[in-house]
Amino acid sequence: QPDQKTLIKLNELAKQVVNFYMVFKKTYYKDGKPPVELPPEDLQWYLTAQFSVGRMLTRVGLSVDERVQHMVLGLREYQWVADYAKRHPHIRQDPVVNQELQLCEEMLQMLPQNIARCNAMRQR
Repeated sequence: QPDQKTLIKLNELAKQVVNFYMVFKKTYYKDGKPPVELPPEDLQWYLTAQFSVGRMLTRVGLSVDERVQHMVLGLREYQWVADYAKRHPHIRQDPVVNQELQLCEEMLQMLPQNIARCNAMRQR
């Protein structure tokens, strides 16, 4: 188990990773909103950023409140991917994207349970 100083440093680095990915993702936004459709040549790059933000957000937070807040944000990232895949089912033809989508679906099952567990800890 890392000491408090190391945890703080890792938490800050994770937040920086999220920020850098968000800068990348926002290059695709139109009128401040995520893309409705991604160019095929950029699909894997954008989805990798989306998955990475979701993953990193589930690891950020030093307090239970902060963890819950970031897990909810991570859940939204995964939900966006799942919604995009429903609107564009052809993206599952790419084996790498399909594998990530399967992990995304698992996270959509697990994260609400993790959030509920953390919320229960807060109320003790």
